[in-house]
Amino acid sequence: MMNSLRDKIEAIMSGRRQPPMGTLTAVLNLLSRGYNGLQSLRGFGYRQRLISPKKLPCKVISVGNITVGGTGKTPMTQYIAERLKHCGYRVAAVSRGYKGTAAGRVVKTAVIVSDGHRICPDSETAGDEPFLLASRLKEVPVVIGRNRFAAGMLALNTFQPQVIVLDDGFQHMQLARDIDLVLLDFNRPFGNRYLLPRGTLREPVSALKRADAFILTRCPHPSSLPTASPDA
Repeated sequence: MMNSLRDKIEAIMSGRRQPPMGTLTAVLNLLSRGYNGLQSLRGFGYRQRLISPKKLPCKVISVGNITVGGTGKTPMTQYIAERLKHCGYRVAAVSRGYKGTAAGRVVKTAVIVSDGHRICPDSETAGDEPFLLASRLKEVPVVIGRNRFAAGMLALNTFQPQVIVLDDGFQHMQLARDIDLVLLDFNRPFGNRYLLPRGTLREPVSALKRADAFILTRCPHPSSLPTASPDA
């Protein structure tokens, strides 16, 4: 029963199914409106400076998205950290550590996943994505924590980075950033255009105004794209 309900909700959220206006769809629409209200209120508070984000004493580059699911945030975080390292900057990566047992119990503190040479916790503790990031990054420390400011301060106090690359940070408005990069899936940049839990949008599309740049991921190879006729 629960699996069947979950499958129906996932089908509606993904846009694979355009359901009739039944009880389930109506409930999801109602919850989506409530979620939209909370997100709009939160965004209003930050825009009007009723809530002030905390500022780290270094440059912060955030890599995020606007939908749930993978858009390539962790590989992009790795790429940016490596390029900055190659340019001579001291860099650290900070992540929430989603689904890791450490991030689940860490609220005001943080955990060092890697010092740039040695990986400390396992993937179950750190979370799959931070563990993968730490495995691939060389000479770039990786720190996790639900409180990204605390995680950033741990990275600063321990490794003295000049730049922190924030993995999945677009919705984490509590921490100020210098550059906000948003990744959009080329095929479905806004999912089915509904907010959670009716769809896959984490915020209204209007939230993209906060971004400094968009990066399209999962793009087809240029040779596979249709070309315009000379007479078009």
